[in-house]
Amino acid sequence: MGEQVRSSILLRIKKAKYFSILCDKTTDSAKMEQLTLCVRCVDVEKFMIREDFLGFVEMESTRGLEIKKGIVAELSRMGLSLSNLCGQGYDGYGWSSQRCTCNYIKRTTFRILHSLL
Repeated sequence: MGEQVRSSILLRIKKAKYFSILCDKTTDSAKMEQLTLCVRCVDVEKFMIREDFLGFVEMESTRGLEIKKGIVAELSRMGLSLSNLCGQGYDGYGWSSQRCTCNYIKRTTFRILHSLL
């Protein structure tokens, strides 16, 4: 993805402050597992909900802990804070992987928010 396009999307997310992530697993032509990472937020200039593709994250494994590590690392690399994450949606992963990933990210977000009080 072009860096200028991604920068524009990230700026829009940061202006909105709060965002949700949408993830799905996919396999590329070389049989490498990937996580498709999309984000949903409100475009505060146009007052409409936006859903944008942010990129693919290569996965070592499709286990919950590895999915969590990939998501957290990619959001951090993009400068997006877990404390502003308000929703999660997953498709294509087994229930146990989704539950592990969601619960970890929820606990982390709760600790961040609680530490701000």
